[in-house]
Amino acid sequence: MKIIIGSYIALLTADGVGNLLREYVINPDSPIKQVAPYGGSQTIIILKIAIFLTIIVYLTLKPNFSVSMGGGGRTSNFLMTLVFALLSAGLIVSTVIVYTSGSSFVFQQFVPSKEFVNSIYAGSVLVRMMVDYASIWFALPALAFLFAGAAE
Repeated sequence: MKIIIGSYIALLTADGVGNLLREYVINPDSPIKQVAPYGGSQTIIILKIAIFLTIIVYLTLKPNFSVSMGGGGRTSNFLMTLVFALLSAGLIVSTVIVYTSGSSFVFQQFVPSKEFVNSIYAGSVLVRMMVDYASIWFALPALAFLFAGAAE
């Protein structure tokens, strides 16, 4: 659950910071563009992924930030952990794929725009599912929290 909450915070932060800086990095007159080793677009992609992963790791390891599940039985705790792990992985993977394409997860519709992502998209059923249903992967963890909270 900490990873999912951290993923949402990281996703919104990375998108916000990346989209703010996009104007400065991609602008040809920007001093940042002069020192950016991979050019503006690739710098934003790397920056978004780095911010995203750094915040997830930080919040997951931060001891003052704790989340606990209800006191269900051993089997129900195992199943809830399994469901939240699957949803967490789906959210993280779909976010990284969207960022790799150069798109924004929150602020615009996902369209695979990079050649690399297009080739993976065409060759993998799993990646196609992650891309085509990115909005569902974004919403499912929050819905799972609601249903898990209502079940207690």
